[in-house]
Amino acid sequence: MSTIGAQDKSQMQQYIKALDKSLEDSQLNSSEKSTRSAFGHKSDEVMKQGLAVFKSAFSSMSSAAERYSEIESVATKQFTNGRELVANLVDNMITKDPRYQGLGSSNKNSLGDGISKLADFDAKFSFAMDQGDYIATSTTKLSQNTEHQKSAGLTGATQDKTASTRFNYKEGNRSDIPPDYYDKQENYTIGTAVKNNELVALDQAHEVDVDKKVYQFNPEISQYELKKELKETTTSESNIRLINDIWLEKNEDSHSMDERKRLSGVGATNEFRTTSSYSHTQLVTLIGDLDKLEQNKEAKREYLAVLSQVNNFMEKSK
Repeated sequence: MSTIGAQDKSQMQQYIKALDKSLEDSQLNSSEKSTRSAFGHKSDEVMKQGLAVFKSAFSSMSSAAERYSEIESVATKQFTNGRELVANLVDNMITKDPRYQGLGSSNKNSLGDGISKLADFDAKFSFAMDQGDYIATSTTKLSQNTEHQKSAGLTGATQDKTASTRFNYKEGNRSDIPPDYYDKQENYTIGTAVKNNELVALDQAHEVDVDKKVYQFNPEISQYELKKELKETTTSESNIRLINDIWLEKNEDSHSMDERKRLSGVGATNEFRTTSSYSHTQLVTLIGDLDKLEQNKEAKREYLAVLSQVNNFMEKSK
């Protein structure tokens, strides 16, 4: 974990919820029986206790980074003039600007919109249950990485938040383990540009990928065969430019899903029912005094020049 950070209670609560959600996803998708996971009730409780200890340590490390930043005057000044300013500008736009539409995906961002003030980190929690023949494992990862940019009168920060969870089996007493797995990746990326202490660009992208396969054992061939599989991707993007009080926002949302389910029982022919779907929407919003640009060529040239500068800055910040 980085040693430079500030207090951010709402973001910390968001990360704690993301950890809880990841563990819940792993448990629910480890077994086809809705009443219990592949770990069993007792192991589920042990796993929850372990995650509670992990969350406590995670919170303590963030608090330690906050205290260190308060002690180190240089670090504090660097942070105050950088990420904290940008974070406050972004929060003000998201929560108070009536023109803001932002991420419109139906798949809610569990990592939290906006820039986190917490110290950057890379955390991992793993749990394994030895069931004799094989070992059931669950791994949850959570990370945050922030970078700062400065060029030709523009400053900004980009931040990447990621959460992932994976369930699968490892070898125990037997090598022919079930190849079942559940994998979920969630990523939220935000990029900004600030000029004269005003937010002139805000780019956000949120993506959730789910990949799941369930197998059944066929005693006739002594092998596992696919029972069902699912691949699903949900994405949402928002790109905002606010220059000379002209609001330009582009929003895109897409969702794709491919699912296969075996129609017959064990040992029967490989017949599957396949379900696929895809959707995509795009919206561009322009709000401002456009007549001013059409009637004043100098103002139009200035707007286009700044817009090009900001777009180049954002592109190089990726």
